[in-house]
Amino acid sequence: MKLFRYMILLSIVVASAIVPCPSANQMKNPNRQTVIELTDLPNIGKAMARDLHTVNILHPQDLIGKNAYYLHNELCRVTGKQHDPCVIDVFLAGIDFMEGGDPVPWWKFTAERKKHLSRNHKE
Repeated sequence: MKLFRYMILLSIVVASAIVPCPSANQMKNPNRQTVIELTDLPNIGKAMARDLHTVNILHPQDLIGKNAYYLHNELCRVTGKQHDPCVIDVFLAGIDFMEGGDPVPWWKFTAERKKHLSRNHKE
């Protein structure tokens, strides 16, 4: 069992060394006014587009003015599963981009999410 875990860990390390993380200038950067598909947005792949469809976000423009934390809660409620909090980061990135922000990797929103959630748990 330890060998199996080691092999998985090793494959992740090797894969991350081979496939560099995208920088801001390598990310998708569509025209916000004319983009049609969610998968054309930075950080949004097929699986995330399906999740967005589940919460009635059907087009990129539907993200404008939305609340990522609400969308995450709604996704969990509708699917009956607790989705990873990193999904919030992707939602934040998509909303930020559609509201005029630069295309940046979703993990740039992790600190914001953690700060928001820790603040809300203290109240």
